[in-house]
Amino acid sequence: MPYKLLQVVTTNGADKFRVKHSALATRRIRFLVSKSKRFFVSSCRLYGSPRVHASLRADGVRCSRKRLARLMGAKGLTPRLKKHKTRTTDSQHNDPIAPNKLNREFEAEAPNRKWAGDITGIWTSEGWLYLAVILDLYSRLVLGWAMGTQRDGKLVEEALTMALLKRRPGPGLLHHSDWSEPIRTDQNES
Repeated sequence: MPYKLLQVVTTNGADKFRVKHSALATRRIRFLVSKSKRFFVSSCRLYGSPRVHASLRADGVRCSRKRLARLMGAKGLTPRLKKHKTRTTDSQHNDPIAPNKLNREFEAEAPNRKWAGDITGIWTSEGWLYLAVILDLYSRLVLGWAMGTQRDGKLVEEALTMALLKRRPGPGLLHHSDWSEPIRTDQNES
C-alpha cells in the first residue's frame, strides 16, 4: 500500500503577528506615500520632507520626519530648487547714455588707465545681496568693492570711493561700467 507523505504546516502566534503587521505596514507606507505625493505635487514639486511633514501633521497624519524623508527619497519625490532671478539692467529709460569709450578693449598699457565696474546680485537665505566691484584692467586687481541690500547709487559710490582712496589716479583714467540704473542719479552727475 502506497504511503502518502503529508507536509504539516504549523503557524504559531509569532508568524501570524508578523504577517498581519507586515500587511499593515505596507498599507501604512502606501498611505503615507500617496498623501505625501499629493502635498508634494500641490506645492509644484517645491516642498521637501520638512514642509510635507508639517502639511501631513496639519492634516492629522502622524509619522516621523526621517521616515517620511526616506520614503520620499525612495519614491523620487525630491524638490527642485526655485530659481531666483533679478533684473540687472534697466534699458527702458529716456536718460542720456554715455558713449562707450572702452569699446571692448579690456587691456591697459599701465595701471590706473582703465577701470571697469559692475554690480551682481547674490541670492542668500535672507534675500538678495548686491556686490559692486571696481577692477583695474591692467593688473585685474579689485580696487574697490561694496555690499548692500539695495542696488543703488550709494553702493556704487562706496565702491568707487574705496578704489579712489586706494589708488589715487591722476588725469586720463577711463572708468567704464554698465551701471545704468544706480549711476543715473542727480548726485552722481559730474
